Amino acid sequence: MEEGIILTNLWVWIVLLVIILERTASKRISTRNERWLIERGGRAPKETHYRGLLLVQYLAFSSVVVELLYIKQTEVVFNRFFFICCLIVLCCKWWCIRSAGVFWNTKKITLPRVRLFKQGPYRYVKNPDYLLTLLEIAFISVLFGAYITAFVYPLLYIFFFKLTQSEAQKVYKNA
Repeated sequence: MEEGIILTNLWVWIVLLVIILERTASKRISTRNERWLIERGGRAPKETHYRGLLLVQYLAFSSVVVELLYIKQTEVVFNRFFFICCLIVLCCKWWCIRSAGVFWNTKKITLPRVRLFKQGPYRYVKNPDYLLTLLEIAFISVLFGAYITAFVYPLLYIFFFKLTQSEAQKVYKNA
């Protein structure tokens, strides 16, 4: 890990606040798009495994805070490399949102008779959102020195992702 500059923990709380604001904004966009798609006959995979993915995400970010407050006994060292990695992942996530437009949503709702688009990051990766969320969990955890979270939660996310994919493929085939 690259040596960083020791800063007060104020930067940690500012970055956490920015993450919360960003996730709130993306959730609002997703909810608006979900409503738009459902009104036009959109179909969604079963939510059972999707809820598992969401739970893993929320627990991972909560776990980062718990590690910061109760396990990490030293001041967190600012790591430029992982901060830049987090920024890159964030930019890629908003590239996905922008590329998909009204079709972007976290539940993978599809419209019947509407072809899956292949623009932006979707040209290169079938479901870039999942990959970016996995990277986000890992990079944010390491950025804050939450190494237990960085190890455990990406593995849990992959487990639930595999379950979710089987359900999503059924919806995509029927779209």
